[in-house]
Amino acid sequence: MAPLPKDEKIHQALLLYASDMGLLGTANNPHGLNFMSPLLQSASLDHATWFHGKLDFSDWLLYHIDSPVSGNARGFSRGSIYNKKGQLVASCVQEGLMRLWDKPKSKK
Repeated sequence: MAPLPKDEKIHQALLLYASDMGLLGTANNPHGLNFMSPLLQSASLDHATWFHGKLDFSDWLLYHIDSPVSGNARGFSRGSIYNKKGQLVASCVQEGLMRLWDKPKSKK
């Protein structure tokens, strides 16, 4: 694999893309559901990320995710991304729709 360019915007774009993974899934955990659960429909309603400092996407990063609110067909999750020195380099939040259908939707 080729090394990443030094351009910080590239590192931020990669982190932004990767930060979407797992956020909404964390809101499903209290309900015993995951992305493989049959009849589960989920969709992102919004996703925001803040960068707090320089980051190196090719280096080690810790992504801590929690979901303080999950219910009424919606889930809210937040993530904190730390570098290997323990410095917070980015924060993100996501709200999503989560629906469990009683039966499969008919195809038209």
